[in-house]
Amino acid sequence: MIERILQAYANSTFDFRGIAHEGDSLKRLWAEWVPYYRMKAAIAAAIQPTTIFEFGVRYGYSAAAFLHGSPRATYTGIDLDVAAFGGVRDGLAFARTHLPASATLIKGDSQTLKELPGDYFDLVHVDGQQDEAGFYRDMELAIRKAGFILVDGYFWTRDNFLAASEFLLRHRELTEYSLAIPGYAGELLIKVKRQTPSARSTHGDGQKASGSAKIRDLYTKDYYQFDCGGWEYQQGLGRRLLDDARLRAVYNLAVSHSPRRLLDIGCGRGEICRLASQSGIACVGIDYSADAIAIAAEAASLLPKGLASIQWLCIDANALPENEPFDVIVLSDVIEHLTTEEVDGLLHKTRRLLTPNGRLIVHTFPNLWFYEYHYKRRLRKAAEVGAYLPVQPRSRREREMHINEWNPRSLRRILRKHFPSATLWFGSPENPVASMKARMGPRELAAQRDLFAVASMGTVDACEVLRLYLTQPLSRSAGERIRISHEQGPFCCHPGETLVVSLSITNGSDQTLSSEGDWPTFISYHLLSESDEMIVFEGHRSRFVCSQLPGSTHVHPALVSAPQQKGSYRLQLTLVQERVSWLCDWSSTCVCESKLIVS
Repeated sequence: MIERILQAYANSTFDFRGIAHEGDSLKRLWAEWVPYYRMKAAIAAAIQPTTIFEFGVRYGYSAAAFLHGSPRATYTGIDLDVAAFGGVRDGLAFARTHLPASATLIKGDSQTLKELPGDYFDLVHVDGQQDEAGFYRDMELAIRKAGFILVDGYFWTRDNFLAASEFLLRHRELTEYSLAIPGYAGELLIKVKRQTPSARSTHGDGQKASGSAKIRDLYTKDYYQFDCGGWEYQQGLGRRLLDDARLRAVYNLAVSHSPRRLLDIGCGRGEICRLASQSGIACVGIDYSADAIAIAAEAASLLPKGLASIQWLCIDANALPENEPFDVIVLSDVIEHLTTEEVDGLLHKTRRLLTPNGRLIVHTFPNLWFYEYHYKRRLRKAAEVGAYLPVQPRSRREREMHINEWNPRSLRRILRKHFPSATLWFGSPENPVASMKARMGPRELAAQRDLFAVASMGTVDACEVLRLYLTQPLSRSAGERIRISHEQGPFCCHPGETLVVSLSITNGSDQTLSSEGDWPTFISYHLLSESDEMIVFEGHRSRFVCSQLPGSTHVHPALVSAPQQKGSYRLQLTLVQERVSWLCDWSSTCVCESKLIVS
């Protein structure tokens, strides 16, 4: 493509001055503009668009250049027709004097458009020389209906360059390629992947969809496998682990109190149900995406048979069936994809589906205060020191899928409408109980990206939640009351191979066992030869998938790496509390041994 453009430029004789407005206040720059508009004509000649849309017509110089390069094209342009953002007053009237009668010129503000008119444009021209918020919105309109996007002024300023590059980064999956062409202001040509017309605006009966039904078709196999949070951990052995910090935080809240039955609403790939079933919790996972349910069921079929069953249902959360009550219901990263009315109805149903002391676990991102207050403060500070931050902090997926983001006041209000007990707090996946562990003012609370909540018809308070994350040094007597066991060996693998071993841990002590907090405990191992020579003293540190309260038993996956040398080894799985002790030094109940055969 670049060779075609450069060849067309070399052969072009287009000179915009033949149609230029003599009263143009920038006439002094015309000589510099000749190669600038000639390049636009060359780009059109190389692409040969049949339909063109332009943001910002001004006097119509770019329009004339495009139509010179592709004379058979039809042209549509929109302009405020005012002297702002590089525009001129009454420029549209002049543009009509030299553009074809078939050209459509719209006087209006592109920022008010919900979508570009018509079905599709082969070429969309976007003026980069405007405020970043306006540029970003025009680009989002363009990428939905364009074959090519030509960004004007790519090298005009550093902010122009960074804003356009940021857009490319966030929309890279919609881009086939891009070309940067230096010149007077610089041109960025983006080839957009052709997208099929969206079906999400209508139901099967042809009626206009509303609420979460509008975004239903966005939840595709590609989304869950390459975009949805935690996707990078769901390959190979990752299916048996819970490496994503967000899912781990939600799982910890959901299963630490040892429920018998769990319902995961909007289960996605099904990680929570798959892991909970290994600890003997009967699970039901529902999602209105058939692709999500297919991925979840396939991943579950590849795991060792769990201690409890999983039922997968492809249904809308708004159509929850009456069923045997659940001890815990998970509503993680769902409510921002539903309208307030849908959330209200869903909470009414979940209340009826919970046992008397059952718990509803809620997680949502973002805490809307983060974007409304904290990020705006960061933008101001960045401007003060000449640093760059994108004016639009949300990702493309957030802007498409988040139809109803929540702030703490609105979330607390709707939870307490349905549940007598509702505890809400601020945090992040890496520090889920941040606002519980430290006293925070309004600014610090707004800086926390995530909101967590536990609601119940019974009683739940902050101390119960905090207990899951507060760890203390274990005493020898406490360690002696912890028991571990694993699936039967021997374990067979190839040299250097990593395998996952399921370890059952019973906490008979009076302290919380957890890989969180100031005194984390991990699963690890020693590896010895059959003649008792120590081969590996400190194996992988594997995290507990959930905190273990006194009296609880849970199954945790642990990673073990085989040595490179073939042979038979003694694998001793145990626990280690950082800065305290290897628990196998305290008690034989804190170590289990099996044979590892490497062949």
